[in-house]
Amino acid sequence: MDITLRLDERTDLQKSVFGANCLLIGRPVWYDHPEFIKRYEEAGTPFFRFPGGTPANYYNPFKGINDEIPESGRDYARRNQEILERTNGKGQTPAGFFRFAKKTEARYSVVVNMSTLSVEENKKWLTEAKRRGADIAAFELGNELYFGSYRWAFQTPEDYLECAKKTTGMLRRIYPKAKIGVLVPSHIYTDESFLSDDVPAGLRRQEEWMEMLRGEDFFDSVVIHLYNTVGMDGKTKRKNFLPYPEAYKHALAHLNHSLDITCDLLENEFPGKSIWITEYGLGGFSGDLRSYKLRGSHLGGLFSGLMLMKFFERPSVEVSSWHSFSHFFDYIGGEQGLGEEPHLLYHHFKFFAEPVNKSDYYAPVNIAGCRKREGTPRHPGQYPEVEGGGFFSRSGGYLVLINKLDTPYRLDQFEALYKGRQRKVTFVRGLQLRPREDQELSTALRDQVKLSEVEFEGADLNAVEIAPYSITRLEFEWR
Repeated sequence: MDITLRLDERTDLQKSVFGANCLLIGRPVWYDHPEFIKRYEEAGTPFFRFPGGTPANYYNPFKGINDEIPESGRDYARRNQEILERTNGKGQTPAGFFRFAKKTEARYSVVVNMSTLSVEENKKWLTEAKRRGADIAAFELGNELYFGSYRWAFQTPEDYLECAKKTTGMLRRIYPKAKIGVLVPSHIYTDESFLSDDVPAGLRRQEEWMEMLRGEDFFDSVVIHLYNTVGMDGKTKRKNFLPYPEAYKHALAHLNHSLDITCDLLENEFPGKSIWITEYGLGGFSGDLRSYKLRGSHLGGLFSGLMLMKFFERPSVEVSSWHSFSHFFDYIGGEQGLGEEPHLLYHHFKFFAEPVNKSDYYAPVNIAGCRKREGTPRHPGQYPEVEGGGFFSRSGGYLVLINKLDTPYRLDQFEALYKGRQRKVTFVRGLQLRPREDQELSTALRDQVKLSEVEFEGADLNAVEIAPYSITRLEFEWR
C-alpha cells in the first residue's frame, strides 16, 4: 500500500474538532474532582460541551439539578434527590465546572437551557458567570429541540426562532466574542430530506424547522448531531440483533453515503456559517437497542475515530463532540472518584491528542493498493477499506490510518507532495490500536474493556503492518 500526503490541499487544523460531549449531572463525580481533572489532562484537554446533551434542556444552574416538567415525560425526581443528598443540598452547580475549566485552561461551549429557563433567568446566571471570570467560547441554543417531544416547550418552530433571537441578543451583550450556534434537524442525515408535499407526519416539524432557518443570519454556526444506523431500529428485538461486524458495516455505508451530502447541504443552505457536530457516533438509543453495546466496543471506537478524521477534512466543521467523554469511566465517588482503569474508548479518543496538540495543519492523503467495499441497499456506494490523513507542523507530523475491515495491509511507501515535488520524510515512532490479541477476533471485537496497543520503532517502521480493524499513528520528521 502506497500513501501520498497532499500538502497543496492542507488546511489550518481546527483544534476544537477534537472535542467531547461530557454529561456528569447525576453522577457521583463533578468536573472539579481531582481524578476527573487528571483524566481530562491525560486526554489532551479536548474542547468540552457543558452540561451535555438531553439533560441540558432541563438543567437548573441555580439549584444544580434538573427541573421536573411532568408534560415532558421525563422523571428526574430520584436523580435530583440523589444529587442533593450527595452534595448536602448544594446541587451540582456550574461553579464546579468553571473551577475545572480555569484549572485546566479548557475551552468549552455551553448548551443554553431555553426550555425551562427564561431569557432573564439565563441572563442572570451567565452574567454572574462572566463576573466570576468564566471564559465561554461558544453557546448552543438548546439540544435537539426540533423533535416533536419538545412541543411542550416550543409548540412550533417559530416559537423556537423567537426565543433563539431573544437569547442571542442577550448572549451577545454579555459575551460579545462568543460564537452562537442554532439547531438544525438531524433528519437531513438520518433520513431523506423530503419535498414539502411528501413529508411524512413524523418529519414535518423538522422540515418546517429547516425552512424557517433559511435566510436567517443572527447566528454564527449551525449545530447538528450525526448518528449512524446500525441496520436495526428501536423495534428490533434482542434475539434479532445483528453481529457487531455486520451492524458496523451498515454504519460505514451510512457514513460514506451521507456525510458529504449533509455537509454540502449545510454549507449551501447557510453560507458563511461554520458547522458544529456536537454529538456523533453510532445510533441505537431506543427500544431494545439501548442494550446493544457496539458503541462501546473496539469497533465503536474505530468508527468514531473515522468520523473525527472526516471532520478534520472539512474546513467548515469548526467544532465536534465525541459522544461521550462521560462514558469512558466507572464512577466510584468519594476521594477515589473514578474506577482504576478507563474504558476502551478512552484510549481511542486520546489517541488523537498528540497529533492535534502538536500540529498546525491537516492534509488529505491518496491511498493506492487498498480494496473497496460495497455499501448497503439503503446507503449505496463503494468505500475504501483504509482511510487516513496527515497532521503536521513545520518540524514534522503524524500520519493516521484506519483499517476499517478484516484485510491486513502493509505500508510500503509514504511520500509528501508539495507543488509537484516530493518532500522527504522519516518515520520516528508509531502506535497502533487493534483488537486485543489474547482472544479470538470475533470475541475481541465485542470487548468493552481492553484492546492491544502496539508500538513501532527502528526497523519496524520500514514496512508497517496495518492490521485488520486497527488505527495507526506514525510520527514523522521532515528531511
